[in-house]
Amino acid sequence: RRVMDTRPSRGADVLLDDVVGLSRGLGADAMGIGIALPEQVAPASVIETAWFWDWRTTDMETAFEDIKPAWRFLSDASAGGVGEAKLGAGREHETFLYVHAGQTVSAALIHRNRLAPDSAAVTAALNDPALETTASGLAIARAAETVTAAHAITDPAKAPAVAAAAAALATAIATTGAELVIL
Repeated sequence: RRVMDTRPSRGADVLLDDVVGLSRGLGADAMGIGIALPEQVAPASVIETAWFWDWRTTDMETAFEDIKPAWRFLSDASAGGVGEAKLGAGREHETFLYVHAGQTVSAALIHRNRLAPDSAAVTAALNDPALETTASGLAIARAAETVTAAHAITDPAKAPAVAAAAAALATAIATTGAELVIL
């Protein structure tokens, strides 16, 4: 296992070089390489958004062509959900919705330790960019007029901004839950 500070302000190309270098450093003994991104990623490791840096048009096959073992991109929510299924609170549940509420809001539907085939459709309400303006860490900080969401959460005077974000997130989860029942 290797960890590095991404520092996305350095740019997409520099960050990609770092990720490729870390992947090479793991060597052929690694079982596989999963790269979790704070972006929406289609099942075939196709990066669909550019919220933090833009790799949508980067030829990842070429960038990782000499990397062994196999590598795969996942969204941070998908990686978190699979991790919870295999190692955490999701181990006891065949199916669950993993919600990641951090600087952004995203989710993944997990079934039998894997992303559910229809996960994208079910979690669309939580991956909706509109929710980013109401329930994300960035939205909380903006609404509370603080530097970070953590500052707002620890300041009782900022409770209304935090409560509004929590209500927006709860509504989105309830909507997603209704979609789960329909499936």
